[in-house]
Amino acid sequence: MKGKATTVYDDKGESSTSRSMKKEQEEEEEEEFKKKMVILKSKDGLEFKVELALIKQSGVLSVVAEEAQEEEEEEVDGEKVLRIPCNEVRGEVLDLMIMYWKEHHDHNDGAIIDENKKKDYYDEAYDQAHLRNWDKEFAGDIEKELFLELLMASNFLDSRKLMNFACQTVAHRIMDLTVEQVREFFEIIGDFTPEEEEELRKDNEWAFD
Repeated sequence: MKGKATTVYDDKGESSTSRSMKKEQEEEEEEEFKKKMVILKSKDGLEFKVELALIKQSGVLSVVAEEAQEEEEEEVDGEKVLRIPCNEVRGEVLDLMIMYWKEHHDHNDGAIIDENKKKDYYDEAYDQAHLRNWDKEFAGDIEKELFLELLMASNFLDSRKLMNFACQTVAHRIMDLTVEQVREFFEIIGDFTPEEEEELRKDNEWAFD
């Protein structure tokens, strides 16, 4: 005769089975939470409907979404969504941020579709190479003024990965520029009049050799 399986309890009196069921429930709730949709509204009134999982790449938007109450949600096309204003970010810039978040979210876990085997597999080297190439093309297609605006928006929304990438890209672009070219790149207006600057140059010629 087989004996009954022993039920193990922890110091809180909770059985291993109960803990397992609770964990599964929490995972299901987390998965449902990630599938929720949010609408991001830019300062110029453009709206973008995206998965909640995407905005996890923004510290600011993540906090807003987590602290939002159910009564703050709206029904759009038969589903409840949360509308989040991004009052300091223009629509064109917000669109670029979402594009970056989506690409990095899709490749974040290393799951790549093998077209030959027709199944997922983990290939970190491929993943990283893909993102490097994608990032390079992404940055290369954006004009300077818009890219600087993207950098500032990523800082404002605390999108650290995007901000670090933008900073590295800008640093690379100005690496071989002269002081004057850097000033022009960032559109820095001097504190001195042209006459005062000329006088300073004459008095400190050694610094400009």
